[in-house]
Amino acid sequence: MEFAEALAHQMRGMTIMYFLIWNVHLYNYRKQNRMMKFLFIATLFLTFGFLKDSIFLAETLQYNRFVDLTVGLTDVFLMLVVCCFFLEAVQPGFTKSWKVLILPIAFLILILVYVIVRKDIIAVIGFIAGMVMALGIMLLVGLKAIRQRKFLNDNYSYDENISVRWAVGSCCGYILLVIAYPFAFDHFHWINESVYCLLCMLLWAYIIISAKHHKIILETGTEQTAEMTSGNPEKVPQELESEAEEEIPTPDNIAYITEMVAHKLTVAMESKKLYLNPLLSVKTVAMEIGTNTKYVSLYLNHTLGMTFYDYINRYRVEEACRIIESMVDNDRINMVEVSRQAGFNSVSTFNRHFRKVKGTTPIDYFKRAVMS
Repeated sequence: MEFAEALAHQMRGMTIMYFLIWNVHLYNYRKQNRMMKFLFIATLFLTFGFLKDSIFLAETLQYNRFVDLTVGLTDVFLMLVVCCFFLEAVQPGFTKSWKVLILPIAFLILILVYVIVRKDIIAVIGFIAGMVMALGIMLLVGLKAIRQRKFLNDNYSYDENISVRWAVGSCCGYILLVIAYPFAFDHFHWINESVYCLLCMLLWAYIIISAKHHKIILETGTEQTAEMTSGNPEKVPQELESEAEEEIPTPDNIAYITEMVAHKLTVAMESKKLYLNPLLSVKTVAMEIGTNTKYVSLYLNHTLGMTFYDYINRYRVEEACRIIESMVDNDRINMVEVSRQAGFNSVSTFNRHFRKVKGTTPIDYFKRAVMS
């Protein structure tokens, strides 16, 4: 028991130092974009969250119900602030609205009311409200991620370093850890403390590394890259183009758009093989065929029933098949090189789309091609 208690104290101290180191590391990154700014703020609040629990080292406070409930309510407040980072990650620019501060401010007021009134019922209401808010944030992050994914699939032929799946999974993991924390200590054991600290460090290592490599794509057409080699932010402007007015799909304008886009798009893909560009975007294709992105998207979505992402990757799969079929039995099976030559950005994306289109793996396709 003494060893478990000593280990728990060591783990908490290690966790505090862990987040302090991340604070220093992320200090320069905070100017890069809003997501990294909120990541820096999140690590500051997490450091404070672990540091504040040090008050329980005083024996007179360990079993003080008022202190215990106040600290618990503070944890919920900190969680609401930290979740601003996840909301910014799945929808860039979301935190520019003052409305994002409503929940943290309202909860801070509730804490102050509890401290003044000292009625347990206020704390209970706060914990219930906090749990509802946490579940609501998870749902909101999921919905924002779905919208962002649709935008990315309609405009980009790749998802490496721009997908927000990591943010959704991380948000759920973080909130579930916060919710599980009081239940884990309901029947207290020092080992719970050590496990909790370890899980927090592992989770936030994944979050911070993922955020640093994440490229932010704004729907306004501006890109910011979250990966940099110096302390200065790097901004990559996208090409400007003349956009059409918002189209309402009707049989007439779909027919018109199909006639305008279909042939040119097919020529661009089959003759010029634009899909071999691993970073191909719908803007690049639209400029190449002399139209705009809305016409290309309307044609793909309403005539072909697919996104730009799926459309381009189908061409890449067919290109990969041609490469594989040209190989002979004694050729070295290097699917990394096949995926690169076909225009894919990663082998995992290549394997996923190949199986989706052909119903088999590239290796199995190679074996059948050789045997025939």
